[in-house]
Amino acid sequence: MNHAKFDETDRRAVVDVLSKQLGTTLAPVGSRRKWFKDEAQRSYWIIGGYEDWHGIPAEMMDAEADSPTAGILVIALRQIHEIRIYAGLLAPLVEAREKLMRALKTSGDYQLTYTNHDYRYLVIDQAPHVVLSGISGFSFGEEEKTSVARLREAEKLLMALPADELHDLLVKFHADKTRSS
Repeated sequence: MNHAKFDETDRRAVVDVLSKQLGTTLAPVGSRRKWFKDEAQRSYWIIGGYEDWHGIPAEMMDAEADSPTAGILVIALRQIHEIRIYAGLLAPLVEAREKLMRALKTSGDYQLTYTNHDYRYLVIDQAPHVVLSGISGFSFGEEEKTSVARLREAEKLLMALPADELHDLLVKFHADKTRSS
């Protein structure tokens, strides 16, 4: 069993790739790390990991069941040096939620496993009619991951600056870039 975790740097890389491919901006919903929405308020559940088991918070499942958004389920299959992205509609999974396992003693989350078919598609084991198609893959080894993590940290530091200081810093960067060109 692999004890490596699919972390927020991995998830952000997947969100960035999806946003670019779809030509949209995905924004987090509340404090849920797996739940995003686009400008049209369509839900994207971005679930990832090294293993074939995943949990979906009951809150997300209930929200989509109560107010369908024509959302998208995304499973990012993390491997040591790459991430492969699979996507399909949320509606069939939400409709089949009673077939999923539940973590009733702890979180109440819905749980699912999948079978990978030659990197072309994934089938949800508990609801075989729910199929996710392979839509992309990208290299994301330790070097890329470290680079992205550093960029995210720099972004956080910049965003923590007061607006006037951030503006002054950007003007200085632009001036330095112009001089060196």
